[in-house]
Amino acid sequence: MRATKQAQHGRPEESPELIAETAVVPTGVDARPPRPLYPAHDPGPRIVIENVQVNSFGTDATVEVRLGVGGRSAAGEASGPAVDGYLLRLCALATAAAVDQLLSGSDHPDGPVRCFVEHAAAVPFGASQVAVAVLLLSCNGWVEQLAGSAVVTGDDRLAMVRATLAAVNRRLEALLSG
Repeated sequence: MRATKQAQHGRPEESPELIAETAVVPTGVDARPPRPLYPAHDPGPRIVIENVQVNSFGTDATVEVRLGVGGRSAAGEASGPAVDGYLLRLCALATAAAVDQLLSGSDHPDGPVRCFVEHAAAVPFGASQVAVAVLLLSCNGWVEQLAGSAVVTGDDRLAMVRATLAAVNRRLEALLSG
């Protein structure tokens, strides 16, 4: 049973001390606060989804995600089994590959940045389905775990691309502006 305290609004609130004691930190992930990335004078441009293409060939599938930012385009591709749950992971992997390609062209002082997909799934949340992506952003000796989500409003594959971009969105503004 978790210890709670009464919040000002009348609902129970978990004790921060208890949360800190029971928090689970994945092995190999730094538990310190995120390393700050500050954008230049103006935030970098927002990334837009130009195209998401899914091709199935029997039991194999290939996903291509094309992103655009500030007049540049980048495409990422991922291949694997054409199974519903794994297709969502392929969408996250292809999006991460496109993000890697965009970041490889940036001149950020932190050096090369890589984006890795840790988890990707669509989960029920109340009456909705939500695409959730957990990523690792690695740069110059530091690794940050990020999460993003998007409500599935039709195509769960497009929602996974949006969730993957939501996870890295603020970091990308800083990395692309440098």
